[in-house]
Amino acid sequence: MNSSTIRICTYVLVAILVGAVLYVALRCWWNFQTFRRTEQTLRAGLNEALATWKIDPIAVVDLPGASRLFGVPDTIRIEQTLFRTSDVTGRRPAGQLRGEFHRKTGQIEVDMVFIDNKRAHLAQMLTPVP
Repeated sequence: MNSSTIRICTYVLVAILVGAVLYVALRCWWNFQTFRRTEQTLRAGLNEALATWKIDPIAVVDLPGASRLFGVPDTIRIEQTLFRTSDVTGRRPAGQLRGEFHRKTGQIEVDMVFIDNKRAHLAQMLTPVP
């Protein structure tokens, strides 16, 4: 092989490598943005509903099965411990929230089990997250 062929092969391989790195970086950025939008949508919708039960707002929604790096599935499980703050007792656990969010349709269905064994079900439509 002459030097011009080696140089052309090197340029082609570098271009392929740069393209692959850019593709992976773009996919990771897209997944991170989808994760962030999903979490913001869930927080806004859940906090609005939790205010009716006088439960503290959720600062972070735990999304097991969703990843900032590898992507967010269409149906996301939600698990969260709920807290209630009062002047007498301070901040104490109030119950557990579990459910699913279908991010393409915006449908959320959540079951809440409170400390005193009362149960509540929430089903509503939120803004879909593409």
